[in-house]
Amino acid sequence: MVDDAQWLDRASAHVLAFAARRLLAESVLAILATREPDRDLHGLPELVVEGLRRADALELLASAVRWPLDERVAEQIVADTRGNPLALLELPSGVSPGQLAGGFGLPQALSVAGRIEESFLQRVDALPAATRLLLVVTAADPAGDPALVWRAAGRLGIPAAAAAPAAEAGLAEIGARVRFRHPLVRSAVYRSASLAERQDVHRALADVTDPVADPDRRAWHRAQAAPGPDEDVAAELERAAGRAQDRGGLAAAAAFLERAAGLSVDPVRRAGRALAAAAAAAAAAAAVRAGAFGTALALLGMAEVGPLDELQRAHADLVRAQLAFVSDRGSDAPPLLLQAARRLERIDIGLARATYLDTINAAMFAGHLAGPGAGVVEVSRAARSAPPAQGPPRPHDLLLDGLAANFSEGYRPGLPLLQRALVRYGHQMPAEEELRWLWLACIAALHVWDDGKWDVLSRRHVELARQVGALGELPLALSSRVYLLLFAGELAAAASLTEEARAATEATGSNLAPYGALGVAVLRGQETEASALIRATGQDVALRGEGIGVTLTEWANAVLYNSLGR
Repeated sequence: MVDDAQWLDRASAHVLAFAARRLLAESVLAILATREPDRDLHGLPELVVEGLRRADALELLASAVRWPLDERVAEQIVADTRGNPLALLELPSGVSPGQLAGGFGLPQALSVAGRIEESFLQRVDALPAATRLLLVVTAADPAGDPALVWRAAGRLGIPAAAAAPAAEAGLAEIGARVRFRHPLVRSAVYRSASLAERQDVHRALADVTDPVADPDRRAWHRAQAAPGPDEDVAAELERAAGRAQDRGGLAAAAAFLERAAGLSVDPVRRAGRALAAAAAAAAAAAAVRAGAFGTALALLGMAEVGPLDELQRAHADLVRAQLAFVSDRGSDAPPLLLQAARRLERIDIGLARATYLDTINAAMFAGHLAGPGAGVVEVSRAARSAPPAQGPPRPHDLLLDGLAANFSEGYRPGLPLLQRALVRYGHQMPAEEELRWLWLACIAALHVWDDGKWDVLSRRHVELARQVGALGELPLALSSRVYLLLFAGELAAAASLTEEARAATEATGSNLAPYGALGVAVLRGQETEASALIRATGQDVALRGEGIGVTLTEWANAVLYNSLGR
């Protein structure tokens, strides 16, 4: 059960919504309450809880106001709150009879949520100074650890008796855990403090946070306490980002690095940290495909105005190109990736070759809609002329050489290289690296007519995407698996995976076309559904330059009309 789901971070919201969509026959019930409809929760069974009816709302308001209330003012409050019970109870709190008598809901008034927060703020302001400061301490650290709060309070000279007025006012309690009456109380408390008070509070929290047991939280508090640029704090945040990234916390790593860049004194380090933050933010956005690329682009812009060396410039080009591909698998990405790969040849052969493989991937998606010089043949020729792998070739090196030879020189030169790549692929490869090119490995299996390998690799692609939580990759993995099942005649199994692909696409905001559903519809001869999917998909992919989608819709048309005898 999740109350106030609008306060969830995006990653948690995606995960919960994705899981909820998979609860079919299981004896599990998921209930999520949210203030407004949310796209993350779209498609789940929904019950809209309306406001109270006018008569009930007036009765509840009368129970909260201890003096006679002008009828017109009462009607205005009910209209403004739209019958929201919490608003009806909270808005009159801390307001004098004179203020209510003078009218409520002036044109410049806050929204309902803002006004509730404002009513909490008025109650906070009425508390003793020590209690207000104690509440700021509790609001500044969301862990809810009372021992930490009291240690920080001791640093600030706040007595234990300061907690009682907050509890008596119904705002917060510090018991076994720190509990606020409502999340808006926390935001009202934090907003009510001056910048200097917040810095003092974060400094106290940093001082009492164990640097060994919880170094990342300590670094964050130190950063919030810093009055200006501080290289020591920036370096600590950078180390925290590394630990977060090792745990797979890309979004957290990006946040640490972004703050580290803001605190950097040296412009070179500032630019480098901003670039690292952009890369982490891009990877985090790609992992869930939520369309949250704005932060990464902003950080990339911050990095590019700073002094970057040649490697960093090439890395910036690569991040920008990867963002273009992940956000929209169209014709914009191949020339950007090709430029980055060529630039990297002079600096880092391994990274250049990995980027060439990404470029072939992007060029295959762009298909015949790729721009001049960035089609799959041109990209493959550029990859063939790149320096060879340094040392024994890794599986993705073999995959690159095989695909590049296949597209630029023909089937016979590419065949043995692709067969070697398929034998080696997945063995002793880090999960992230394996996942990155599994779709291309499946394509390689198709090219060499190795259905058994396609079966193994497509199954692995789906399992690995689920296992590591790469929701952004899951729709593509499922689509690949669907076509294996379709060509094996397993239409029912394929159809069940298209439902999961649809749920994953909705959960992540992915723009991948519904290739799996299209294949199922045409091979089942479902003319109405297939025709609608062909039209919609064809228009969508053509607009963004996804030529592989245009080709697939033409294939789908051919299969559908052949099956109908046309």
